[in-house]
Amino acid sequence: MNNKLAYRSVILVLCTASSFALAADARKGALLFKQNHYNEAASELSQALPTAGDKVSMVNLTLGMNYQHSARLHAALHRQAIAVQSEYLQTLFKAKGKQRSKYAELYYGEALIEKGEYKQAKKHLAKISKSKSVVARDKSIANINIALADYLLNRKSSAKKKWAAIKSKDPIVLSELAAAYSRVGYKSKTAKQLITSALQSKPESSRVLSNAIHVFADLGQIEAGLKLVSSHSLDGSVAEERLGENKEIKYYDVSVLSAVSKLYNKAAMTYLGLAGEHVKFAPVADYYQAEASYMQGELKKTSEFLDRYIAAGKPAFMQKAKQLKRLVAYRLGDRQLFAKPEPDSKPGVVAELLFACARVKADCKKTAETAETMLEKLQGSVSRTLNYAVGEYYLRHEQAEKAVYFLEEARDKSQKNNIKANDPVMLVSIAEAYAVNKIYSESLEIYFEMSKEFPVVRQIQDATQGIYSTVQKSAGDVKIF
Repeated sequence: MNNKLAYRSVILVLCTASSFALAADARKGALLFKQNHYNEAASELSQALPTAGDKVSMVNLTLGMNYQHSARLHAALHRQAIAVQSEYLQTLFKAKGKQRSKYAELYYGEALIEKGEYKQAKKHLAKISKSKSVVARDKSIANINIALADYLLNRKSSAKKKWAAIKSKDPIVLSELAAAYSRVGYKSKTAKQLITSALQSKPESSRVLSNAIHVFADLGQIEAGLKLVSSHSLDGSVAEERLGENKEIKYYDVSVLSAVSKLYNKAAMTYLGLAGEHVKFAPVADYYQAEASYMQGELKKTSEFLDRYIAAGKPAFMQKAKQLKRLVAYRLGDRQLFAKPEPDSKPGVVAELLFACARVKADCKKTAETAETMLEKLQGSVSRTLNYAVGEYYLRHEQAEKAVYFLEEARDKSQKNNIKANDPVMLVSIAEAYAVNKIYSESLEIYFEMSKEFPVVRQIQDATQGIYSTVQKSAGDVKIF
């Protein structure tokens, strides 16, 4: 969704000459946020906090908004990583002869857990657990995740027994156990001890880092988690495997994207809460806390923040707030909400409705048709936003060809992969739509550019290149585009 209204009031104050008393890093951070450079913005704004003085609420608000946008981006990347990694990993363990992977099924099982397909995950992980050709570390990791799937299937007693049977002293295995514990809120004190020890023993292990981010986010150690994320690129693989003479496969932890998203979302809640203590910034903070609460599945808190925002009568996010209330009601069981006609048929209202429909995959076919008719007469930024909404709606409803058309209309043609000119989440959707249509070269162009700012995109890039190479039946290493 278009960011401009989201930060206009804050950016104007932070970046104008009238706020010259504010530290240069705060103004720079606000500008970087406006340009969608979330990592750099967070660094500058965090540095500005100690000297912000009476502008501290303004800086907290901008930092909280920045983290919430970054959380949303990483959630989108997580969704796409699951899709492309799952497709690629299947080609590896289903291959024959020397091209068949011994380990791909472990990472496929992990991806299925991220997807919520716990029973299927257990089947694939069990093969790793029983394999005679798999090393002890990976068998233990498989067993920990089998137990996690059990727990998430409400077989808690079975899960706890399996976890108790893990006797490994390998710090990487113990970090995996810590993350499993923290994910379900079990043995939090033990999880903290295990991850602290693992970080001391294997500080550069990609799997340990990913697990540590999970634990810190789950246990509310936000600053420790942010420090860890800011000091590592998170683009490293967790394992490698050579297939035949010419092919080397890198395996990644898909869950690192959900861990980072969760951490950033909780950081957003922290800083927005502080900003909300100032009456001037409370409404904007309330809206953004509603978005963050919704992402965390806390529907009651979402409604409370939305009610406060709507009661304040501020127009900037009113349509977004109303549609978010619809989403809450929809998830609580009112499936007719999106079938009701929207009395206000302005382009911005229709766009927000379609974005909401896309988020829960509600049937809003008539609204999409109305939007298409509107687009025949629209131009400029309003047209781009509505095209994005229509494209997003069709993508979530598995009409990828139509999605590509509308999403491309929303993209800045002169700077098509530049995150300063395009919402990064929209770029992820465009890459996803092209991948579904098997036009992998277009997806790879987007990921290549995005990885310069967000190195964690590397795992999606690698998997997409792997699929592309397989489709093209090309031999050799899986190279980065």
